[in-house]
Amino acid sequence: MSAADGTVPAAEPTPPVEEPTAPVEAPKAETPVDATSVDRDDKGRFRNPVQPRIDELTRKVRENEREAAFWKARAEAAATPPAKPPEKPTPEKFDDYGAYVEALADWKAEEKVRTALDARDKAAGEKQQTETRTTNWQQRQAEARKSIPDLDAVMEASDVPIAAHVASELLDSELGPQIAYHLAQHPEIAAKLNGLSPTAAAREIGRLEATLGAVPTPSDPVVDVPPEPVPPTVRTKTTSAPPPVKPVSQGRSTTVDLAKANMDEYVAARKAQGASWARR
Repeated sequence: MSAADGTVPAAEPTPPVEEPTAPVEAPKAETPVDATSVDRDDKGRFRNPVQPRIDELTRKVRENEREAAFWKARAEAAATPPAKPPEKPTPEKFDDYGAYVEALADWKAEEKVRTALDARDKAAGEKQQTETRTTNWQQRQAEARKSIPDLDAVMEASDVPIAAHVASELLDSELGPQIAYHLAQHPEIAAKLNGLSPTAAAREIGRLEATLGAVPTPSDPVVDVPPEPVPPTVRTKTTSAPPPVKPVSQGRSTTVDLAKANMDEYVAARKAQGASWARR
């Protein structure tokens, strides 16, 4: 129908618009996994290969610090006079009997707690002291084995009894293993120490320390002193010549003038001179 007829012509269909397609990315090549990137922690950080050793050293340092703090506190507590414990309540100090009973109950509870804490501190101190003495003894044994190869064999085979106060002194001695080795080979000395008081035994062990400490160990260098030279023996050369004429002890002259002597004087003088015909 035309425009003159008052009609609108139908619109022609619009062709569909094609949307642009996104470019397809090429597959990425897989990145090889680094061997060092595998050793990571739960947060993705690289692990330090020496970290376990650092942690161990740090732990030992912390233990040493705690031990030092413990002994420091013990020393300060020993230097500071202990606080006087509260006195036990008595009835005459209270106007009300009920208040006295309550105060007495509190005192008993505090006394019980104080006794338990003292026992705990004493046990901890004794345990720490025992561990320290044992560690020192083991270190001294290891050092003694360097100069005494049969130390363990002699000590294991020994049945020499050692009193408790003597063993305590040996644990604290710098030469404890050496003295124990000496006592294992000399039971009579061990018996003498066992019969002494703790103070006297400590003095005798001190003397043993001075004696054994002065003995040179096999590790000390040995200096060879060369012997003094012996002078050669002088041999007397023998000869077949006649012995010399002995001088006459008289004070006057005995010289004979052979030109003026008679026959007897001549023969006697020649004999005195050692003439060969006179020895026949």
